[in-house]
Amino acid sequence: MTVFSVISLNASSATPTMSHVGMDAYLLDIDCRSRYEAKFDIQSQNPRVFDGDRIELQRLIGQLRAVVSIECPSIRRITVKGTVNKKLYFAGASEKDWSWKIIGLFSKPK
Repeated sequence: MTVFSVISLNASSATPTMSHVGMDAYLLDIDCRSRYEAKFDIQSQNPRVFDGDRIELQRLIGQLRAVVSIECPSIRRITVKGTVNKKLYFAGASEKDWSWKIIGLFSKPK
């Protein structure tokens, strides 16, 4: 069962833009004029959401792209930083030219 909720599309909000299976996505920035890019901080208590095939992370990014596309139809790139317990764990991007597949790097927090 997939559960998500769209709450707001305001950068720097303390309220998640969207939540999905243990991940909360916060919009950090959106540029619809030159870079056509949205940046998100995705927070989770479970590092496994950023490891392996990242199916649920890919679903969340697809849902975020759908919401961002309403405000910014020309969006071409979504970048994310993934944090676990407020420590950077994952950094990645998804682009239109990559068929919106997430490509990323991760390292376990120290």
